[in-house]
Amino acid sequence: MSFDQVYWLGGITCSGKSTTAICIADRLGLELYSTDASFDLHLLRVRQDLHPTMYEFVVDARGWIAWVRAQDIATQVGIWRRFYGERFTLIVEDLEDLVALGQAVLVEGVELFPDYVLRYSA
Repeated sequence: MSFDQVYWLGGITCSGKSTTAICIADRLGLELYSTDASFDLHLLRVRQDLHPTMYEFVVDARGWIAWVRAQDIATQVGIWRRFYGERFTLIVEDLEDLVALGQAVLVEGVELFPDYVLRYSA
């Protein structure tokens, strides 16, 4: 599937991504996909075999316990990278549906790490 009509806007929390994305999407007539807005629906699709880190956070709290008990920031970052990586697969599934409809899409969210996005960029 070609993602040549998908544009990405990532960044840290509270950096103005959502506000900027709304302005850009409106001005250019793009469909806006907010990862924040899709989060609750993604939780319904979490599977232990496909999303083990997410599962540990949202189903049995082991993810939170591991994160809180982590002795260093590198371990904490690693946990979140795995969480966001698993979440990114759900985002891509959603985008495949939008792209199949021929829509140009602006995606905004904190999960959009450059190495994840590069796999799908034109």
